[in-house]
Amino acid sequence: MMKISKLSRLSTGFIVWRIILDRFPQAGAQDDIPEIVYNDGGFHVYKAADQGPTYIDVSNSTSLDIASFTILDAPECCSEDVVDEDSIRPTIRVMDEGSFLNFDGEMTFAFGSNHSVYGGTAMQISGGASAYLGVGALQGGDVPLETNDEDFPDGGNALAVQGVNSMATINGTTLIGGEGYYPGHSLYVRHNANVTILAGDFQDTIYIDTGGKVYVKGGNFRRRIVVVGSESRIQFLGCFRSIFNGLREEVIGTFEGSETTVRIEVYPTQNAILDLVEVGECELPPQSGSPTPNPGTRPISSSSTTPPTPEPTMMPVTNSGIEVLGKVLCRRCALLASLIFHELLFSYF
Repeated sequence: MMKISKLSRLSTGFIVWRIILDRFPQAGAQDDIPEIVYNDGGFHVYKAADQGPTYIDVSNSTSLDIASFTILDAPECCSEDVVDEDSIRPTIRVMDEGSFLNFDGEMTFAFGSNHSVYGGTAMQISGGASAYLGVGALQGGDVPLETNDEDFPDGGNALAVQGVNSMATINGTTLIGGEGYYPGHSLYVRHNANVTILAGDFQDTIYIDTGGKVYVKGGNFRRRIVVVGSESRIQFLGCFRSIFNGLREEVIGTFEGSETTVRIEVYPTQNAILDLVEVGECELPPQSGSPTPNPGTRPISSSSTTPPTPEPTMMPVTNSGIEVLGKVLCRRCALLASLIFHELLFSYF
C-alpha cells in the first residue's frame, strides 16, 4: 500500500496553516507599506518564514530565488485614489536589465492585491529584467463586483512582462487572472517583451500587444489568446494548422513530444502575426473545406527565429478535479487544493 511521505504531510500542514492565518484579512489597516528591496547586485533567497504580506522589489542586477513553501500575499492595497491599474503596485517587481527572478519552488504561490477598482498584478517583469517560472502558481488580485459594478472593474493579471529585452520562461506554472467584471489575464505581454512557454496551465486569457512576442512549445490554454498590432507575435512550435472562424483563428495540432491534440483560440487583430513553425515529423489530419483567410493576420513561414531557450521539457498539467472543486470552493482555495493534490500524488512511493 502506498504511503504519504513525511514531506507531503508537512506540505499539506503548511498550506492549511498559511490559508488560515494569511488568506483572510485581519481587522485594521497597516500604517506603513511593508516591502523588501533587493538591489545590491548579489544573489538572495526569499523565505516566507515569519513574514506577513509584503511587496518584493528586485533591481540593480540582483538575483532572487523564491524558496519552496512560500505563500506571498500583497499587503492591504492602496488609497481610494486609484486612477488606473498601473497605480496599483505588483506584489513582485523585477525592474531592470541584469536582474533575475527564479520562481520554481515546491508549493510556491504569489497573489496580487485586492482593490475595489482594479486588481493588482501578482508578478511584473520589466526594464530588461528576466525570470524563470517553474512549478508554483500566480493569481491576480480580485475586485469585489458588488462594490463597483458601475465602474466595470478589471481583475488583476497573474504575470505581466513588459519592456524591451524583458524576458520570461514559463515551465509548468499555473497562472490565474483575478476576478472582476472583466477577469484579469493569466499573461500580459507588451512593449517588445519576450515570453517562452514550455509548459503551464493558463486558466484565463493571454493578451499580447505593442510588439510583445510569445513563443509556445507546450501548455494548457483554457481561454483565448489575443494578439494586437503589426509588431506583436504569437508563435506555436510543433505540428499545427489554423482555421479562420469568424473573428478568430482556431489553432489545431500537437506540440513536439506530445500525442495529445490541442485546440487553441487565437484572436489576432490589426495585422498581428500568427506564426506556425513545424517541428519534428508532422502528419496533420486533412481539413474539410478551404479555410477562409483572415485579413487581420499575417501568417509567417516555418523559418522564423525563436529566442534562445532550454529544450522544452514537457510537464503534463493534469487538473482533473479543479472544476469540481471550484463549484464548492472559492477559486483561490480550489487552486491551493489542486496543487496540494499534485504534491501528494507525486510524493507517493
